[in-house]
Parts: sequence; C-alpha cells; structure tokens
Amino acid sequence: VGAFRQRGVIGQQLHRDGSLFAARYHRPDGGDLLLIWTEQGTRHIALSGQVESAWDMMGRSMAGGQPIDASENPLYVVGRGLAVTR
Repeated sequence: VGAFRQRGVIGQQLHRDGSLFAARYHRPDGGDLLLIWTEQGTRHIALSGQVESAWDMMGRSMAGGQPIDASENPLYVVGRGLAVTR
C-alpha cells in the first residue's frame, strides 16, 4: 500500500467472495486500480466498468476479453468504475 500512496493512489476497498479477493484503489485522475487474486484454485470472473489495461504479476499484458481467470497470482487492472461481477 505504501508504494501506491507514494504515486498518489489512495483509498482501498477490499472485497472477498469465498476464496476470491479484489482490492480497489482510487487514482488521482479519477480512475481505479483493481488487484484480483484467489486463495487457491482458479475462478472465472467478469468485470464491470471501463477496462483500460490489465496485466499479470509478471508484467505481461492481458487480452481485454472476458471472462478473466483469477488465480493465486494477482492480476492488475486499470480503468474506471471497476468491479468484479462474477
């Protein structure tokens, strides 16, 4: 969280649905940074809102299609009005 605050990202909302977690940070430009991961296994999820970019924990860009496969390896999504909708 400290690294995100240094770049101006503030406010965190943590959502949990069983083994699925989503942490949402608000950016100074009005956008969101959404981190998504599971405790174990893979979950197929969909996102609402406007996705601008997405990448995995290794920095590889992800295709913009949905649904997304969330796993123990966090995914990073930047956009506006982002939320996990299953």
